[in-house]
Amino acid sequence: MITLTLEKVEDTATGTKTFYFNKPDNFQFRAGQYVALKVDQLVAPDTRAGVRSLSICAAPCESQLIFTMRQSESGFKQTFWAMEPGATVSVTPPIGKFVLEPGDTRTVVYLVGGVGITPVRSQLIEEAQAGSERHFVLFNANRKEEDAPHREELKSLKLAHFQYVDVFSQEERELLPGEVKGYINKELLEASMDNPKECVYYIVGSPSFLEAMENMLHSLEVPEDQWHKDPFTGMDSANVIKK
Repeated sequence: MITLTLEKVEDTATGTKTFYFNKPDNFQFRAGQYVALKVDQLVAPDTRAGVRSLSICAAPCESQLIFTMRQSESGFKQTFWAMEPGATVSVTPPIGKFVLEPGDTRTVVYLVGGVGITPVRSQLIEEAQAGSERHFVLFNANRKEEDAPHREELKSLKLAHFQYVDVFSQEERELLPGEVKGYINKELLEASMDNPKECVYYIVGSPSFLEAMENMLHSLEVPEDQWHKDPFTGMDSANVIKK
């Protein structure tokens, strides 16, 4: 296990915080990967002994390791919410196949639910830093604007070919250009893109969100070898699956 020291904590969205840790000199990972993270000094009992699998929200090009998570009643989350700079945690080396394929030039379409934005932020920040010319489309689904972690940062990202679409299911204010009310569905993709069948899809969210996105891609007749999935289960560890 690798020891990390907490350097900063920020409120990122409603009930959501981002934790910034030091990045060891020899810590290398690919954008979109995850680690198993362990806290030893729990402030409340935890059903899994203070261990969770978390996507790395930081990009490899950044100087810190970043993790964003929603609040819950678990001992693990309560411990994180009580942490102050100087606290330490342990992580495994990074693993996972939810990564961009080298040499693939097809348009990348991200279908994201809530805090599942974390591995997507990692990839987009890395691609922006590298000056990527690849085309990216992000459909970012949340209940309301204030529930969307890293929203303003990603909306203003400097990528040559990047389309950002907010999808709000419960937003009450008047929507702005680039925002839609409802859910990610077949009609939205067909209205927003010229060639949905020819894109490669990166899907991350809750199990029910993944199921809905899979059904949608089937209805669009997108071959399954063009899907990459990252189940973001919250209470359970996220096992990265690539299809």
